[in-house]
Amino acid sequence: MAHFYPYGATNFATHTEELVYRALGKLSDKYYVFYDNRWTWRGKDIQTDFIIAKEDSCIQVLEVKGGMWSRSRGQLLCNGEIPHQDPITQVIKQKKALIDKLKYDDKFEGFLPISHAIAFPDTPGEAFQDCTDLPPFLDSRSLIHIQDWVSTQMDLMEEQFRQKTFNKSMIDRLINSLSRDWSPSLQDYLNTQDSQLTKQTQQIFAAYDGLLNNRRVGIKGCAGSGKTWLMIRLANKFAQDPSISKILVTCKNLALGGWLKKQLKSNKNKIDVFPLVEQIKDEVEVSGLHKCNVGEMEKADRLDFYKTVLPELYFTHLTDTRDVKYDVILVDEAQTFSEDYWACIESLLKDPEKGTLHTFFDDYQRIYNERDRESVLKDQFFLSLTVNLRNSRSIHNHSVKFMDENIQVNQSSVTGAPVYFYPFSDEQPEKSVVDNLQLLLDDLIVKNSISQRNITILTTRRKEDCFLSEFVDREKYIGQYQITSEIDSEFKITCTSAQKFRGLESQIIILGDMEGRSYKQLNYIASSRAKLMLFLLTSEGFITKHPELTDGCEEYKGTLDMESMI
Repeated sequence: MAHFYPYGATNFATHTEELVYRALGKLSDKYYVFYDNRWTWRGKDIQTDFIIAKEDSCIQVLEVKGGMWSRSRGQLLCNGEIPHQDPITQVIKQKKALIDKLKYDDKFEGFLPISHAIAFPDTPGEAFQDCTDLPPFLDSRSLIHIQDWVSTQMDLMEEQFRQKTFNKSMIDRLINSLSRDWSPSLQDYLNTQDSQLTKQTQQIFAAYDGLLNNRRVGIKGCAGSGKTWLMIRLANKFAQDPSISKILVTCKNLALGGWLKKQLKSNKNKIDVFPLVEQIKDEVEVSGLHKCNVGEMEKADRLDFYKTVLPELYFTHLTDTRDVKYDVILVDEAQTFSEDYWACIESLLKDPEKGTLHTFFDDYQRIYNERDRESVLKDQFFLSLTVNLRNSRSIHNHSVKFMDENIQVNQSSVTGAPVYFYPFSDEQPEKSVVDNLQLLLDDLIVKNSISQRNITILTTRRKEDCFLSEFVDREKYIGQYQITSEIDSEFKITCTSAQKFRGLESQIIILGDMEGRSYKQLNYIASSRAKLMLFLLTSEGFITKHPELTDGCEEYKGTLDMESMI
């Protein structure tokens, strides 16, 4: 029987991967099969379905694709449609990534006899008849006789590679290299802690009932108490009610609005999602009431325009003529709207007297004197969420330590990793902080297999003024990493301001640009975005002047101690 890593796998991504895994078990003990290996290559997350190695022979990377595949005019189709990813491009990238991993990470020298193939377990071979330009593929019939198919592939590779083979010593090194991916990683640890955070409260269910059965409810909770999750679930529930024709989900933050739209896209015909201020500005501009050239305004004029002029123009001239009105309105991050905007929000209801208007807010995130909801919320009754579902206990303690108000919150039962601070030199600080960031990213992504999508860099400044201004949305790398202001980017690391990241979260937050700012005021908003790990990048001099910032934190020394953490 073949040697499997991991042995006895039971958690398969698809049924076709399970079919191939079981079939490969028929191979002899000369074979070594690695299932579902993951690592980072050139800043991108790599995942292989199968890597098959034979002693004194070669290695094959095998990508598995379920469904009925065919080819038309040179294009591979899955169930008659163009696939999200081209399997040929995908498996070639995996092969190149494996070669790089073995050569550069594990010091393999010389030519490596590695090839690639694709498995189509649901597709008969005649679907690709006469397609001689395709890489080797395993079809539904070949799966039955997989020993013969794999043996033939190995013989062909030996001939192609002119007897360049993997001997037993190289196989042992390959096992050591790939089996490291099956040790508990930092990402595994974070995912385990993440799942524990979602199981901690019954308050959500009580609030859910109150929202369904009342016309106006205010849900008050600290960062991470489940407000946004509850609102999404509620919106989808209202969408199932045939008596409700139109629902609005709104907020102020552009990034949060985009994220909410993705979460609610399954009911997009019934649920409108948009950031309110941006939507109002667009409608005012289209109507010809104002050109809204905010980029050309002085700062004071721009603030006055957004605070007073814009909502007054909309409420006075456009509310009565708007075609679409709503039976239900749900407002997230409600503490960010002034009184003038609440008048606009209420005007969007079909029936202001009988319509449903629920708000979700956290007054602890109030930094612009955002206390103007009373005109609309006077008839609401309030429910409080007092359990922190997002942050580990160490992050929660750090995020609230500068708050003047006494926050009534039950801490998470997940202790989590400590909050780390990573000081950089006051001499050439711009270079020093970027060097530190690169070392930290390498430790997280390369050494500890953290997905780039689970890391967010937050600053207290605008993109143009932040410490990564020369990298964000530019073709300039920090080591092997590109930085983007786009939220939830697949291949780049997100960097944005704490304000723009309101209402959102990330497993790991790296916080910079704290020097010279009101760090105590912004600490709660920024730090509470981190679910499980928080790193503070700040200068040695600033820490000396403000030791309270790092009180209770641990200094990051260039590498994470996984054993002590787990």
